Amino acid sequence: MHGMIMDMLKRFVVENYDEATWKQLQENAGLKNKVYFPVINYDDSETVQLVVTASEMTGIPVQNLLQVFGEYIAEDLIVMSKVLVRPEWKTLDLLENIETIFHGLVRDVWRVHPPVLDFVRTGENEITLNYASKRKMCSVAKGIVTGVGKYYGEQIGFREGSCMLRGASSCQIQFYVEGAQSVKPRATRSKSYA
Repeated sequence: MHGMIMDMLKRFVVENYDEATWKQLQENAGLKNKVYFPVINYDDSETVQLVVTASEMTGIPVQNLLQVFGEYIAEDLIVMSKVLVRPEWKTLDLLENIETIFHGLVRDVWRVHPPVLDFVRTGENEITLNYASKRKMCSVAKGIVTGVGKYYGEQIGFREGSCMLRGASSCQIQFYVEGAQSVKPRATRSKSYA
């Protein structure tokens, strides 16, 4: 996992709890005093261990934590890539271009390997994600899409078809805009993720 994501995970814990909770989480996960640098790749097992341990500490199921974390990082990911985002885009437009623009850049510049996100526009207000990754973190993808929708002032719903967590070879998730409205992107993050 890229260090930037690990840094966001630390911020997520500290903002929703505190620094002491992050340190306790690291200790409980067997990663005491581990420092994550935004420009280094780390083994995925460390992320998994932190999330599983966080689930044990909070009683919140792993998939719920991953989805809330995905929602939390969505705005940061958009802001970091702002130069690539067209001003007229909304949620589905951005999703439709994630793989060709954003992930291509991430693979070329940062030399990391995010999962291939195959978004196919299936209607004016809906898009389907075909996701296959050994990480099986489709819940993060659901959270990111929800967070992108919030950024654009759109409420995004989803319907799950197949899911790797239920034994399928890939996940298929249909996202749709509920009550599309003309709202400008938010300028600041709200802290309602606890």
